[in-house]
Amino acid sequence: ILRHYAFRWDFLHRKGNPARMVLLRVSGDSMQPRILHNDVVLIDQSQSDPVPGRIYAVGVEDMVYLKIVNAMPGKLILTSVNPDYAPIEADTCEQLADLVRIIGRAVWVGRELD
Repeated sequence: ILRHYAFRWDFLHRKGNPARMVLLRVSGDSMQPRILHNDVVLIDQSQSDPVPGRIYAVGVEDMVYLKIVNAMPGKLILTSVNPDYAPIEADTCEQLADLVRIIGRAVWVGRELD
């Protein structure tokens, strides 16, 4: 445990399943200006079926990405908010299913101010 964050119980229930929520600290600028480097994002792991245009934590091999997810037959399209980053096309065919997984949907973002 690095830090403690307090959330209202009713807020967490409105956002999803509190028992399946985790916090993730963001590294990088691919989601700027919407989500910044060092922001803390609340991920609901119970929401792992992609809804087009929503932001998800996605595991690709041993990396975790925070991206806008769109699904196509046999692949996920992972898009950044920052236009400097090209979309990532991740194959989801059976033999690669263990390498590409949706961890959960981002339901809240917070940041520290200077």
